[in-house]
Amino acid sequence: MFRPIIFPRYIIFVLVPITIILSILIYEIKNKYLKNLLILILIFGNIGNLYTESVIQQFIGERPRYKSNFSGALNAIDKSKMKYYTIDIPSYNAHHEIAISHYTKIIANDLKLKINFITKEDFFNSDINEIWTLCLIVITKDKCSKVDKIFDNNYFENKDFTNISLKKVSKL
Repeated sequence: MFRPIIFPRYIIFVLVPITIILSILIYEIKNKYLKNLLILILIFGNIGNLYTESVIQQFIGERPRYKSNFSGALNAIDKSKMKYYTIDIPSYNAHHEIAISHYTKIIANDLKLKINFITKEDFFNSDINEIWTLCLIVITKDKCSKVDKIFDNNYFENKDFTNISLKKVSKL
């Protein structure tokens, strides 16, 4: 009763036929008072639905995010003193890191951010002591919390964005 039965992307296929059927069947009612009442309920229901859905809400307030907020995470890295980041995906396919690093580089270039991607291996072999780790919750599920085991539990900051966990870690 309190959780939606249908996924939001399928509602358009259900709402339109129901509205059309209701509109047609309302005009079959003989009682004028009941007919006008149902028409008003239908009109105000549709107008109320428009103002509560994200289609209109995006013009009134901030639009809710459902996809991973890479631009927010990369902007947070750019605002900090440490400008290096890596992708941390425990038990991943190597292609995931390549694809995500390429995607984040494109976003960073589009936003004109002065940040640099570095692999975990290059980080451990470099003289850099701190780095941001970007962990995608969608891919790793609950394994983002285990990112600190790779870096010996030395993390300073933790910022969460939509489907992204951003941690600032250091080497021992």
